[in-house]
Amino acid sequence: MTIDSNDPRWGGCAPWFLRYINHTITGDWTTLFSRLSRRLEHHFRFPVSGVSHLEYFATRLATESLLRFKYDAERDLATTLSIYFDPSHIDTECGSRTMQEESEQFQAELNALPLEATPIAGESPIEAALRAYRVAADAHLKERVIDSADRESRKAAHYATIVAERIAVLEALLRILPSQHEPTAELIHDVRRFFAETGVILDIKTDESGLPIIIPLEEPLLQSTIIDGLLPRLSARFPKRARELVDAYHEFLKGTDGDTVFLNAFKALEELARELTRDTSFLFDTSHLQKSFPLLHGTIRETLIQLAGHRGDRAGHGKNVVPPHEIRYLLFTICNAALLMLDYPESTGDN
Repeated sequence: MTIDSNDPRWGGCAPWFLRYINHTITGDWTTLFSRLSRRLEHHFRFPVSGVSHLEYFATRLATESLLRFKYDAERDLATTLSIYFDPSHIDTECGSRTMQEESEQFQAELNALPLEATPIAGESPIEAALRAYRVAADAHLKERVIDSADRESRKAAHYATIVAERIAVLEALLRILPSQHEPTAELIHDVRRFFAETGVILDIKTDESGLPIIIPLEEPLLQSTIIDGLLPRLSARFPKRARELVDAYHEFLKGTDGDTVFLNAFKALEELARELTRDTSFLFDTSHLQKSFPLLHGTIRETLIQLAGHRGDRAGHGKNVVPPHEIRYLLFTICNAALLMLDYPESTGDN
């Protein structure tokens, strides 16, 4: 089942594990979760959290995280959070999920085996079927070889999923804490320090509603190195195109699927090229680029042509799906292409 992270029913902020399903797992997560485990326990252990009813807060956190966090009524919230983020507990959960997956695969393999269930003297058909199943299972288990590399790959995939779930719970927790509260600000400050200390490429910013939101660190980098330099110049000459790129950028930050973000941003780039060249039929192909931008280096020209190729057909009706983890690169490339065209000498082609 495919879930649209841009569905308006999410209220503007889909869970983190849906917005960044393919986020790269880099950094010292063991240390990060160890820090979070202790810090969150302290935050809810003492009467400084600003939460008047901890049990209600816990049940709301479970709801906001789509039950990725489950409140244990036999423990207090501080202890439950401490265990939930504890690295050893995460490792145990990762191993359990891996074993469950292997068990399900083994069961599927057994179900696919041909069974000879001929009853022997005194056996009912059901007893014969059970005997045949046990014989086949024993034989298959003896022949079955567990590939250690495959198991490690499975564990890595489950660990990445668990990491995404933990970050989603952390974000949900920060968003439902009292926002105008000094201990909440102190907690956010410490979490950002933990990200920096452990080399985890995440940061916390405030969204349009004034609530904290966790984002990959590449997004502020995109903002500071590309967007901030491009938009003032673009707005002065082509305000509509500037707004379109801003909209695409904001959709990217909100977690809109990469395909939609790319198509909207590239359309803005294409329209910008047509306005700059005064050629309403301009396309990012060899003939148009050589005509309107003859001084472009061959490598850059090919990069722009390949960038356009992500759209599928030239009319934009067909398209190749852009994997989520590649949209950052493509958005960087589109914004850089806009800067390049703005810097290009005015005497281009027939102009």
